[in-house]
Amino acid sequence: MQINKKKRIFIYFLFLISLLVSILAQEDSSGGAQLDKILTENFYNNFNKGFKEGIKYFIITNQIHSPIFYFLVNKLNNLFSSNFTQVLYFIISGAIPLIFYKVLKIKFQKNIDKNILFLISLIIFLSPYFRSSMVWVTTDNLALFFFIISLYFYFVFIKKNENKNINFILSLFFLVLASYIRQHFAIFYIYFIFYGYLKLNKKTFSIMIFLSILMALPAIYYYFYAYKIFFNFQVVEVNYYNNFLVYLSILLFYLLPFFISQKNFDILKINFLHRKKILILSFLLVLFSYFLSDYNYYEYGGGVFIKLINYLELNSLLLLLSIISVIIIVIYVNNIESLIILFLLFISYPFGILYQKYFDPVIFIIFLTLIKSDFLYNSLKTNKINLKIVFSYFLIFLITANIYY
Repeated sequence: MQINKKKRIFIYFLFLISLLVSILAQEDSSGGAQLDKILTENFYNNFNKGFKEGIKYFIITNQIHSPIFYFLVNKLNNLFSSNFTQVLYFIISGAIPLIFYKVLKIKFQKNIDKNILFLISLIIFLSPYFRSSMVWVTTDNLALFFFIISLYFYFVFIKKNENKNINFILSLFFLVLASYIRQHFAIFYIYFIFYGYLKLNKKTFSIMIFLSILMALPAIYYYFYAYKIFFNFQVVEVNYYNNFLVYLSILLFYLLPFFISQKNFDILKINFLHRKKILILSFLLVLFSYFLSDYNYYEYGGGVFIKLINYLELNSLLLLLSIISVIIIVIYVNNIESLIILFLLFISYPFGILYQKYFDPVIFIIFLTLIKSDFLYNSLKTNKINLKIVFSYFLIFLITANIYY
């Protein structure tokens, strides 16, 4: 696959133009970005009364959101204009696929055709949630921007020997920034610290922990003192059995297109025989969750496959999709650390209802970066992934989302 630099720039700008069209068309293919913007209007407005008043409003209304994003947007709107903020968010959002491409190049180095990696990075442009966040200036894309920069420095830290200390602290710094925008990203701190412990000497590692605590102090103060989380915390009723099955269906949605080729199905058959024990345990876990769940039709949320199940009124389809998801995940994922990442991502959303927007396009990025997969590596190296199918799959998803909403 030959795409020279000029063609890559041209293709990239075509995708950027599509984002401009989305702004002009006021696209809300996520189905909730515009409503989120309306519902959070008071969050922005209360910061006009001062920083303390804005924070106070978050506390008295028991918001689980971080106030930082709303404060920043309010200041930008007041100092410049909402149009300036929109242009800035367009630039930030447009940079995410580019940085993702850089991350992929560092991870796979020269072993994978960079043109394939470039095309894969562009799939983010097809995410309805990414596009809607850009149009309506919601928290998602700014948090994703900081997270992808954090991944960049993390992989520089892992793959290269120079400036290890600086790269590691920069990866933690941008992860902290991502967490200040959307606190769920803080769950990846566990993973980053684990690898820091393995790669750094004890003295350097201790300094990194100390600096991390310093960076986290404002959040600790807000959530444990100002918010009085210990005394006034309202526990959300969560059925983890339901959410686990829904989570598996969401994971399946993003992994499925990478397996839709005859050669990849052959690999599935081979790996299926090699990982029978863990597959059997996974099947038992799914069955256990299914029979203990009290899943009922979600009026909202759940994702594409859940909406399909609701339309067909066929709850048993959720069990089948969960089993297929487990098969693909077990074959895709190489090690326990990668399974832990997926588990951490799952528990980072202890809500009554899971929305697909929570995981898109984060799960796509994670599967191509933090998750270790011989299947993915070999498929990319031997060009077994049919990118036409992958692009068509996500393009149909985007078009369908626009029509549906």
